Amino acid sequence: MPSTPWAPPSQRWRWLQISLLISHLLHLTSAQFHVSTFQIRDIDTLISINLPPNSDDINFFFTASQNFNSYAAIGFGDDMSDSLMLVMHRGASGSNTILSPRRATGHAEPVHDPSIQITFNPFHQPDAQDLRVNGTCHSCRSLIRAWSTSRTSTDSSSENFLPMIYAFGPNEIFMKTDDLDAPLRRHVGHGKFSIDANAATGPGGVGPLESPAINARPGGDVHVTRTSNKVAVVHGALFVVAAMVFAPFDMMAAAFLKRWPKVQTVSGAMYLGFALGAFVPGVLVSRQHIMTQKFATGHQILGLLAFILLLANFMLGAGLGYLRKRNDDASKSTSVMDTAHLWTGRLIWVLLLVSGGLGLKLSLRRTLFILGYAALAGAIVVLLAPVYFVLWRCTRARKSKEAADEHELQDSIYNHWHNR
Repeated sequence: MPSTPWAPPSQRWRWLQISLLISHLLHLTSAQFHVSTFQIRDIDTLISINLPPNSDDINFFFTASQNFNSYAAIGFGDDMSDSLMLVMHRGASGSNTILSPRRATGHAEPVHDPSIQITFNPFHQPDAQDLRVNGTCHSCRSLIRAWSTSRTSTDSSSENFLPMIYAFGPNEIFMKTDDLDAPLRRHVGHGKFSIDANAATGPGGVGPLESPAINARPGGDVHVTRTSNKVAVVHGALFVVAAMVFAPFDMMAAAFLKRWPKVQTVSGAMYLGFALGAFVPGVLVSRQHIMTQKFATGHQILGLLAFILLLANFMLGAGLGYLRKRNDDASKSTSVMDTAHLWTGRLIWVLLLVSGGLGLKLSLRRTLFILGYAALAGAIVVLLAPVYFVLWRCTRARKSKEAADEHELQDSIYNHWHNR
């Protein structure tokens, strides 16, 4: 019986290493195909999902271009309500990606849930240009089953399909924070798709970015639905008209147009109407975000106070108009009410202007935008100051003339009766 040729231990160890490497590569190659991948070309986003067999874990690869997104998010479920969401944004250093697992309990900003455990996989390679994560969401399929209110996907009625959603934030906001519960601006785009559970189930995870399964993109493209926050736009537009147009005009009407009560009534009614029109959508927008749901921010407190004072001041003005109509000589008895009405109007204007600036800051607008608003408000004050001064001087001169005429009339009557 021929004997097996003897090989040095170092050579046998080298062959063993090569065999193990080949085995690992073969295993990895076979595992790469157990992936369901989708591409969102409009925003340069790629999503790959792998479902390990006999496990509630979910392996995922998620990358998005930061040129299109301040943040990007994927959710497990066919609706935002009661969905598990993974939100990606840039870290404070600017060179890493933060992944925040969150729960959405309604059609509002999702809240960070520390009970959702995420680990990054060996293929995770942070990118300084794009948002990118390669990780595992542990026991997430059980959480999805527990939270879901419906097991039927809008894309397919088969249980072999896992419904998913995605959303992305406005690109004019550059998020750089390590806070897992950082506030998010309302998404500007969203969509739905379904993962083929049969194709995505298998060992090995998602694999590296260069894997054939990811590059093949077997799941196809996903359509983007652009969304606009019309309610917030209406709130801001009506607020600007109320604060920049009707507030200063109504304030001057109350001070210098007392002889024309109908003008004051129309001005005050339109002022109150625009303020109410801004207040209602503001309440609706507040319910969509974590920071504003308790109505405890400076913008909300000052805005609510200004609206209450405006309503009270409108009623006070209506009362003054009624007293003047019933009694032509009511100016002396209502002087205190006139003063309160005038200065309350001025206070309301200041509250509205400050509340507007706080609202821009609350909505995460850029500093340049906020400075532009402050410059506009300051310009209106500067332009109205000389107008207000001229009207004040004219009104004062008219009152002085009326007082002199009244004094001369009294002297004339006195002299007439005295000479008799």
